[in-house]
Amino acid sequence: MAAENWWQPSIADQFTAAPVDTDGHPIVVDFRVVLFNVSNVDTKDLTAQVHLGVVFYWTDSRLVGWKHPILPPTLWGPEMQMRGTVGPETKPVDEQFVLADASEGRLKRIVHYRGSIELNMELKAFPFDVQQLRIQLETISHWRQLDGTRRGSLPRGYSYIVQPVSRVEEGQLLWLHWDGTIFEWLFHSYSMQLSRSINPAGFTATRFELTLHVYRKFEHYLYKVVICRHGTMPPWAARRAAIAVPLNRGYIRSALCPLTHCPFHPLALCPLHPDGTLPRRRCCCLSG
Repeated sequence: MAAENWWQPSIADQFTAAPVDTDGHPIVVDFRVVLFNVSNVDTKDLTAQVHLGVVFYWTDSRLVGWKHPILPPTLWGPEMQMRGTVGPETKPVDEQFVLADASEGRLKRIVHYRGSIELNMELKAFPFDVQQLRIQLETISHWRQLDGTRRGSLPRGYSYIVQPVSRVEEGQLLWLHWDGTIFEWLFHSYSMQLSRSINPAGFTATRFELTLHVYRKFEHYLYKVVICRHGTMPPWAARRAAIAVPLNRGYIRSALCPLTHCPFHPLALCPLHPDGTLPRRRCCCLSG
């Protein structure tokens, strides 16, 4: 056998490389994000558990008119990596990899990501703090075959362009499939950012960042430490008092105890440390 013919690609191998558009340029991959859950926001360990899915849409001209019910196992597909994770490696898991429209070779892939992410918290205002939970997804032209046997990224340039979904029938960029409940926190709003940069090494990185803005439920820490002029209040009474305390931009103002009608003095507080322990000093005054 001639040296140049030592390897003959099979039909399946013809689908391993990234597809190109009709002009031979890198394809466009549309994507959207589904947030399923956020939990275990831990102030001590500075971590949070997240579960989200990324839905990719792209066109592969090699599959135009495909009629077989099973796609080639070595079929190329895009994916992202979740950044800033801690603990065991967060491995993307496919829920779906299908041919959505055979007439144009339109493909759809749903990838799930579950894991623990690092948090960067500012605790000066604890327990009246507002935090940003940042979930980061990045691709350096990452790809993974349908059967998962081969995967990788591109060391230079890029093999596809990532952009938010543009077709109405393919949905919107973010879908909150979650009611916003986080123990000890209140979900306020979110923001998104998509950026693209060229690394000095030569590869192109595209990063999507979803930031959740959350408020701490201060009552969890406050009711244990409210002190009345006539002595420490029992926990059940302090819970009611904490609910009745008026707030203005994070400052506690003087108020009457809703049970004994005596003034707080002047509402001294001893917030717990993030690790659940009491501070060394006896109390700190946060009166207005």
